[in-house]
Amino acid sequence: MSLKEIQARDAQAQAEIDAILSRKPLTYSFFSERIHAFVMRKFLLNRADLNSSDDLTELATISLSKTMKLSPELIAEYQAGENCEGATSTDVKRTLLIVKIQKSLGVKLTLEELMRVKTVEDLTRELWPHLDVEREPTETDEAAAGSSGDNSSGESSIDKQQDDIVRRFQSIGDPLSQYEYLIEFASKLEPMDENSKTDENLVKGCQSKAWLSLENRDGFLRMQAASDTLIIRGVLYLLREVLDGKPLQDVAAATIYFPEKADIVATFSSSRRSGVKSLIATIQDFARKQVES
Repeated sequence: MSLKEIQARDAQAQAEIDAILSRKPLTYSFFSERIHAFVMRKFLLNRADLNSSDDLTELATISLSKTMKLSPELIAEYQAGENCEGATSTDVKRTLLIVKIQKSLGVKLTLEELMRVKTVEDLTRELWPHLDVEREPTETDEAAAGSSGDNSSGESSIDKQQDDIVRRFQSIGDPLSQYEYLIEFASKLEPMDENSKTDENLVKGCQSKAWLSLENRDGFLRMQAASDTLIIRGVLYLLREVLDGKPLQDVAAATIYFPEKADIVATFSSSRRSGVKSLIATIQDFARKQVES
């Protein structure tokens, strides 16, 4: 890739930052989309690359393979010899990206926050609370503010995030395009630890295999999810977007309406619709038991 092409990509990446800083109010969904686009520009990737993985190390490897015009497998083999020296080229490229995006946004993550960043979505989530911009109070940071005991705050956050999903899907209109849009979210779902894919975490009532690992973390829901089908992975990503990090009492009391209202399940078979209901029921049953205990 020529210097001129790289400079053009840098300008496009800066445009993503400018879009974030000028958006009033800034929504989490818009922020997430722009951060993913920024990574795509800086790593010289295309949309297909970004859809194939959300892992920053994997994306850095793909980026290196494009720059060096070698296969990702050869890059990995080459870097195996670098490990004795410490950080690999992929590690350096990944780190420089995170440094660049912090500098561009005028934020600084703590060491603890940096340690949690494995994927682009992790990076988005850790950056979000630090932004010094006008933000729509309907995103993940509102859950933390709702921990004071005012149930309406967290509940409103859940509903507003559902409404945001409904608006996005209804703006597309065409069922085929909606289906493709849902599939895009499948690639953004954080990988679940293989050790968590147990029979205990396997959700009963799903047509395809789906796992939910649910945790009560200081009164807030933390969830990991996985499925062997793309369409359910997309649904799980959206459920995680709406419910992960919210107060358990609000999760237990919420009405989860976005799959129906956004027409996400309109083309699903009856068994697959039942599977989506089982996913929601499993999450809310867990939340209720934690609140009651």
